[in-house]
Amino acid sequence: FARNIMCVTTNGQVVIHPILTKANPSGSPLQVCGPSSAASEMVRRALFVRPSSLAVATCNGSVSVLDTDLGRDAEKGKRVCLGFEGEDVTILSMKQLSKDDLILSYYCVEDKITTHIIYNMATGDITNLGEVCYGMAEEQGDDEEEDDLDWCVELSGAPTISVAPVPDLKSCLVSSSVCADLGVIHWDAEQEQYVPIILDDGVQPVIPLSNYEDVYPHHVCLDFSDTRPVPSRDAASGAPDLVPMPLVYIVTDDSHLFPFWVVYDKQQSRSPFIAEPVRSVRPTEPCQ
Repeated sequence: FARNIMCVTTNGQVVIHPILTKANPSGSPLQVCGPSSAASEMVRRALFVRPSSLAVATCNGSVSVLDTDLGRDAEKGKRVCLGFEGEDVTILSMKQLSKDDLILSYYCVEDKITTHIIYNMATGDITNLGEVCYGMAEEQGDDEEEDDLDWCVELSGAPTISVAPVPDLKSCLVSSSVCADLGVIHWDAEQEQYVPIILDDGVQPVIPLSNYEDVYPHHVCLDFSDTRPVPSRDAASGAPDLVPMPLVYIVTDDSHLFPFWVVYDKQQSRSPFIAEPVRSVRPTEPCQ
């Protein structure tokens, strides 16, 4: 699937377009999910979780894992409701945490609360973590003029949620455009489930003020290309450096970019995902 482009259209279709090359000059698009007449059942997020498996999430709070080899018949896959029966919700994010785990972020329109849910694709288990980044920014005004087509895209008041998984730690960072602090979700081996972690003030990334006003994260992403050792917080006492760890970049709502290290004190060996960036090579066959 590395040579395909997946699109989720405004009417809920999921279409996989092959990248045309000399080796594949006439590939035809594959429509996995058709358009929906009901706004609440439209697919709004889709994610490849395996080479021929596609996870799709709808506006009404359900998720399906589809076999793309079945083409249009893949749409008949079992849908799992995540527990939002009768509620107006809009999906804000869907990411893969591990081989079997997805994290989905939904915004409840009536309660104005963001809920994060872990869905295990192998067992079907659902873990509701609730709110992770508690809102501190002023709420936006309600917009009464809604188009049915955009019923679950960007409702007024819904925050921008960004989730950045840390693959080898079974963890993820969560940011919200209404909260200055980052949230952390981590696998707890003793409880055998994912749990939210509140970072102490001393280790929470601090975004500088802008014109004496609070600034909020708009997006977070991870960079695994920094191979430098991470200085220990106790370096002044002679503590050795820590192994190389990912960088997290925070893009703020005032268009600034701030880098921080993701530090896990218990990590003894270098992450297999940390590596020098590969120099880009011009493709021998131009893509259309």
